[in-house]
Amino acid sequence: MWRVLIVTLCLTIASVRAVKVWYVLPRHTGTTGVSPVFVAPHRYRVLAAVPGSPAQRAGIRIGDVLALDKVGPDVRWRMEVNDLWAGQPIRLAVERSGRTHWIDVTPAPIPFLSLDRSLRISQIVGWAGFVWALLFAGVIGWLRAGSPRARLLSFSLIALMTTDVFQLYNWRSPSVGLDMSMNVLAWAAAAMAWILLVVYVLTFARPVTFGRRAIASIAVAAVVIDAIPTPLIGILTGRYDLNAPAFQYLGVGLDSLAAIALVAVVGMALQASRGEERSRLAWSAIPLLALFVTEVVGEAFGATAGLSVDFQSAVDNAAQFLAPVGLTYALLSRQLLDIGFALNRATVFAATSLLLAGVFAALQWGASTLLAAVTPAHGFLSQVVIVTIVYYVVRLSRRSTDSFVTRVFFAARSAFARATRGARCG
Repeated sequence: MWRVLIVTLCLTIASVRAVKVWYVLPRHTGTTGVSPVFVAPHRYRVLAAVPGSPAQRAGIRIGDVLALDKVGPDVRWRMEVNDLWAGQPIRLAVERSGRTHWIDVTPAPIPFLSLDRSLRISQIVGWAGFVWALLFAGVIGWLRAGSPRARLLSFSLIALMTTDVFQLYNWRSPSVGLDMSMNVLAWAAAAMAWILLVVYVLTFARPVTFGRRAIASIAVAAVVIDAIPTPLIGILTGRYDLNAPAFQYLGVGLDSLAAIALVAVVGMALQASRGEERSRLAWSAIPLLALFVTEVVGEAFGATAGLSVDFQSAVDNAAQFLAPVGLTYALLSRQLLDIGFALNRATVFAATSLLLAGVFAALQWGASTLLAAVTPAHGFLSQVVIVTIVYYVVRLSRRSTDSFVTRVFFAARSAFARATRGARCG
């Protein structure tokens, strides 16, 4: 039952992300083309308007105040959480020279390919980390479904990736009510991810001391309070604004408290554990802990130092990619779980093939670029020659690449096998 549940959840979350990436975001992510700044709860002054943007064509000017306190909660939601749906018009209350003007604006789509190259790369890195994390959760859940500790790790990763799919600024649909519901799900999933991580850490170094349990309770309380959807309540009531500095600092404070408590819990568990148990705890908990701390640090610097949302997103995407890389290394090197020699050999072959495919693509691209720089006149025949040469170069290096992958990922297993053979012979 656990196997089916874990794999089903992984496939469901991956499918929703695929639909969002390939259909929703490229076609229906909208923008009005204005750069507003917070001046009061639900009131924003226009600092700039992109020439030819929907807002400028509608008549919005620099210095205008977007009075979102005078519109309905649906418009506030769309504008304040950057949840604009391309082609779906919205009516804005714009204050200018003491008068209120009602202006209809139809957001325009933002195709993915129109984004800055660095932003595209950052998004791709984040998507790769997302797929990798879900794949890791599915493999662990399938191979060790009978282990409560392994299930906790799988469900923590699944909850974390659920947050990534439905989180604020990321989910988008034609229905404002559905968007609000999905973001509530994201807040709940975020809290659940870190609660499961705390419980996972508490399964190590038993019995759990009172001090470790108390600090774990502080971490759980902080993430639960932070997950209460106060932004949603503020948008619906119009009483307070999630973009107000006070609420940003409150969120940073709660996240920082949770991060400090999580670090303390993991540190205390590492100190109390020994041998193989300590190694497994370090390799499994530290990558996820680093991901959480990175998000908190980015949020803190964004609120205090004014770092751009794009920069914070790039850091989060990089951390999301590196976390499953660390977990996978721990899994394959037998630091986390012993998943079986047959699977390990299959993984060596797959890793070698992927590595060689990347080398092949890089060499082919480099040779083609160099040839184009030397002589502009090159055609199909020259490409065939390049591909043939690169192919044989890569083919000759297969054995050494396989040896490299085996040495990097399976050093611990090889040492264990040698020790076992020596014990049997003795």
